[in-house]
Amino acid sequence: MAGRVRELSRDAERGARARLVEAWAEGLDTRALHRRELLHSWRPSHAQLCVDGGWERVL
Repeated sequence: MAGRVRELSRDAERGARARLVEAWAEGLDTRALHRRELLHSWRPSHAQLCVDGGWERVL
């Protein structure tokens, strides 16, 4: 039972952390998000939706 409580606590912590990051990211403009995601070293060329629902990006 104690293990389950710890697991729930960790899940709640992860959820709270994810909400904080999401709230912070919502305040950034698209250019800042791209720089953050690509670590300033790449420039996007194009992107396309894949059959499985993911995205393929060429940098």
